Amino acid sequence: MAEETNTAKKPASIERQSALHALARGKPATSAALTLTEFRPAVIVQMQAWLSSAIDFANALSEVTELPMPDNGMFVDNAHGMLVSLGVGRLMLLSDTDGIADQLKKAIGRSGTLTDLSHGFSIVRLAGAPAASLLAHGIALDFDTLPPGGAAQTKMAAFDVLVLRQADDCFDIAVARSYGEAMVEWLVDAGKAWELTLSGK
Repeated sequence: MAEETNTAKKPASIERQSALHALARGKPATSAALTLTEFRPAVIVQMQAWLSSAIDFANALSEVTELPMPDNGMFVDNAHGMLVSLGVGRLMLLSDTDGIADQLKKAIGRSGTLTDLSHGFSIVRLAGAPAASLLAHGIALDFDTLPPGGAAQTKMAAFDVLVLRQADDCFDIAVARSYGEAMVEWLVDAGKAWELTLSGK
């Protein structure tokens, strides 16, 4: 009897599609006055320290990320990612470091909590000299009071957003994933006056 062979194909791996996959079809980065690009960290975690063990929490966080605790309303970054202060003892880490969420959960232990939100947000990077002017159309915020390294939880038009100012002319804007496409549409519409360009990576 001829030997039977198993010809069944293994299922192809499925890659989670970004809510903003249309941006990937954008033009390459150009010298346009204003560009909008998806920023897609592999890991997004939110953490909360318990007041009674805040020092242990801070030490554990620093051991894994090599980052100091940021001041309230600010963020710090290095090769491990961006650590954002969202309030007293509440932080968010955006990182491309494999396994960092598990490392943090183990290091933090009972000194706080960690929630993996890696697929819960859509994030875009708005860059160009008119960036603050565009955002001012939808955000009631004095951008002179938000320096580079500053973080603000606010509303942009109808969306609850987290704004991270990377530089004078560069902002990261994070919104709940379900509102990602609508947020981009709003930014594109508001950016028509500056000929905003959707830029692929």
